[in-house]
Amino acid sequence: MHGREKNMVIVGNGCAGAEGIKALRESGYNGNIHLFTDNRWPVSNPMLTTYYVAGKIGFEGLFPYGARQEFYREYKVDVYTESHVVALDAEQKVVTGKNGLELKYDKCLIATGATPVLPPVEGINSDRVYTMRTVEDAIRLKEAMAKKPKKALVIGASMVGIKLVELFYNVGMEVCLADLAQYIFPLAAHPNCAQFIEERLTQKGIKLRLGAGVEKVEETTGGVRVYFNDSTASEEAELLVMSTGVRAKIAGSIVSLRRVR
Repeated sequence: MHGREKNMVIVGNGCAGAEGIKALRESGYNGNIHLFTDNRWPVSNPMLTTYYVAGKIGFEGLFPYGARQEFYREYKVDVYTESHVVALDAEQKVVTGKNGLELKYDKCLIATGATPVLPPVEGINSDRVYTMRTVEDAIRLKEAMAKKPKKALVIGASMVGIKLVELFYNVGMEVCLADLAQYIFPLAAHPNCAQFIEERLTQKGIKLRLGAGVEKVEETTGGVRVYFNDSTASEEAELLVMSTGVRAKIAGSIVSLRRVR
């Protein structure tokens, strides 16, 4: 590769991509760095979204590497915003962005993060169903909270789910937490530990529906009604937030992966 500048392509604009950029520059890499992202925001951290909605941090706090373009300028990165990768050929080492740009690269780092998993049930794509992962998700939920809803239904007793329960509880909302699993934090907590936390939540007035899988989401005049497979009793709420896990975002971020290995 002597005689020409090296090209490093990074796909994804999260913290992993940002740390990759820092590691490259701080280890002496002087070649080009090209970053493709499917959004228009600076580097954001999904774990900060609930803190923003709760008012614990301002909007700029969502961006731990700075809310403007200083990070990219400091580390000499060419950024292609709102241009997700539509094809990546690892054999020819060519990446193609949504804007039609094709780049020949020497190395490519795929750091596209994760996207929420939603159960494949009727009504799940309603505009009244919220997730909590992206900057857009945080903005949307904060706008909904400004309307002073009285009841929220959180589906998914994960760490994010509990943060959402706390957020709603702290503003005086009635809250129901549901999960397909038999106890909360099913992937992280021992059942005895989960039972202790469940008791604390119940004491605070949080309604728990565990062992309840979602069967259908239905829009109502004031919000949504959710049907479960554990009983005929449904739940109504003005806000429905899904926190049922995430999966790798490769499929949504890169349309065609040719000979990636």
